[in-house]
Amino acid sequence: MNSQIANKLYNPVLSTDSYKFSHVDQVPLGTTKTYSHLTPRSTKRLQKNISTLDNKIVSFGLQYTIKHLLDEWNTYFFNLPWEEVNATVLDVLAPHIGFTAANMQKFKALHTLGYLPLEIKGIPEGDRVSAGIPLLTITNTHDDFDWLPNFLESKILNTSYIPFTVATLAYELAKLRDKYWSISADSEAGKEFALHDFHFRGAHTSYAAAISSMAYTLITKGTDTVNSIPAAQYYYNTENPTSFSIPATEHSTASLGIAYYGKLVYEAFGNTQGDTFEDLLENIINKLSISTGMSHSELHPLVEACLYVDNNFNATVKEDETLANKKLQLQQALGECFNLGRLLTIVYPTGLFAYVSDTYDFWRTVELIVPALKDIITKRDGKLILRPDSGNPVDVLCGQMYIGDSYEDLDVCLNENEYGWCYNEQGIKRYYKATDTDLELVNVKDIPAIQKGVVRSLWDTFGGTVNKKGFKVLDSHIGVVYGDGMFFERIEQIYKQTIDNEFSIENFCLAVGAWMLSGITRDDLGVAIKASAFVVNGEVVPVYKQPVTDASKNSVKGFLKVVKGENGEYSLIDNVSMEEEKETALQTIFLNGQLQNQVSYETVINRLFNS
Repeated sequence: MNSQIANKLYNPVLSTDSYKFSHVDQVPLGTTKTYSHLTPRSTKRLQKNISTLDNKIVSFGLQYTIKHLLDEWNTYFFNLPWEEVNATVLDVLAPHIGFTAANMQKFKALHTLGYLPLEIKGIPEGDRVSAGIPLLTITNTHDDFDWLPNFLESKILNTSYIPFTVATLAYELAKLRDKYWSISADSEAGKEFALHDFHFRGAHTSYAAAISSMAYTLITKGTDTVNSIPAAQYYYNTENPTSFSIPATEHSTASLGIAYYGKLVYEAFGNTQGDTFEDLLENIINKLSISTGMSHSELHPLVEACLYVDNNFNATVKEDETLANKKLQLQQALGECFNLGRLLTIVYPTGLFAYVSDTYDFWRTVELIVPALKDIITKRDGKLILRPDSGNPVDVLCGQMYIGDSYEDLDVCLNENEYGWCYNEQGIKRYYKATDTDLELVNVKDIPAIQKGVVRSLWDTFGGTVNKKGFKVLDSHIGVVYGDGMFFERIEQIYKQTIDNEFSIENFCLAVGAWMLSGITRDDLGVAIKASAFVVNGEVVPVYKQPVTDASKNSVKGFLKVVKGENGEYSLIDNVSMEEEKETALQTIFLNGQLQNQVSYETVINRLFNS
């Protein structure tokens, strides 16, 4: 991008709505001060998606908003020659709205002044306030620039609503996570990684992704939105990494490994003989050593695992499957086993590693591939995290079995070939399969994984421990992450059903995507900037909005005083004097071109969770 285009695209004079340029001519002569406030007016729209929302908004993003604003004004306005700024603006506005050199005089005066003559006050970031309480106020500090506060309205709105809306949403998710974590886990270890961020690719822009994730990672240490880290470091003065991630496959790398190694292993198995199992194993290893370039020691555990898959494959195939499809599926299964084993032993021999597991048949992966690799997984110094990436996440994680209060309940509710469980009179859990005539008592390990869900299936393979609260925790070498189609009610459903199944929610991580973090709008919290007071010829003129057509858009009037009570709750008093306004609980965060009372990312987090 050349400098001329950049100067137009990022020039702060042009970062607004067209009608803002006409407003300076509409105020009475003698106007010297404009006083405005940014207020989230209602949580009703966001409450439709978040049932627990308590009418509180998280104050976050004000420092980012002002710092971003200041950077643009300094870089593309104050630090450039006036002739260049003037030409840039007129080149756009002259044909757009008929701007002339005369219309540029107010901006020339501002350029000559050399800074933004404003005072901006805000709620301390990390505090939570009720809807209707201003998050910030803005006024001019120089009588000649009464037009400036409201000229900046659109830009400040456009920049600010994303971080505090996402932070509010994230806080509610944290409350939900903490509720079920406290029920089912007896340690805080891992909680900060229980909710991950996968939303980068679905964000409106990479910059929007950074800001959304910066707000989201107030409640988690897990994100795949890498640029949120420098965003937090720059805007919130932290030198520490704010979030973390792990190595992981995607479908392109997983499917390539499956296809390439599946063909090699399938051909080696089909064209190799031996008098004994040991001979067969050695001969296969010799062939694969030539075709893969891997050593005998690297190949030995992988070939053993693939032989397990080969021997047990038929049990996972539908009875009516064609021979051609059986061969294809076997090749895929062998390829997945070999590829996953290779990744675990050679590429990532230690540490956390996430494997996308639904390239073909996720349930075959759970029932056949993972058990074949059990020795490799459990002897490895690290954790394999399976990532199912399709299907209904509630069913995939928790299963589809009916939970009954009694045998009679199951008998009434289960249809043929459905599974369910209940406690008997002795308090022992019993599993049943419905036939066309009765309920058949079954061993849980014989129930298909698709019915049990992945968590229960992994428990049957790997086992684990029962924590002090009585919930099952998987062996530390295996876990699950699910990051597709997550929203608040679905997450709550997963947590509830997991606990009903007597498992701790620490067995898996849930990742949210653009559905939650990029699907927000300014209307979710009814965010608006409204002028509430002017000074005209030395007289304070309170103003307000009270439309008969929509009472939700009523606004407060005059100068405002926000009070913080002993209980930490904020309240608002409107129409106070200019002197009383100085007693507000809002802190000055910007004054005449300089940031004030800067806060660190860590401080925001501490305020949010310790308030």
